[in-house]
Amino acid sequence: MVKADKRIGPTIISEATSVPYKNRKFTERWRKVANLGGIPKTVWNMDARAGAITQAYNLGATETDVMKSAGHNNRQTSG
Repeated sequence: MVKADKRIGPTIISEATSVPYKNRKFTERWRKVANLGGIPKTVWNMDARAGAITQAYNLGATETDVMKSAGHNNRQTSG
């Protein structure tokens, strides 16, 4: 329903419905996969984003690249 010129970033599409996941359904699916992978219940899907930003910096990514990948508009958010 979002106009093409207003869309930002990737969207995860449900294999069953061919439309984007509703937040709750994605959370349930992610936890099921995480449990199978032995990920502790104390780790949430949202933790991956912050971890990925830290990992990118640790591997030498530029601040500009990290900001773009994370969808951040200012340096303080990505720092």
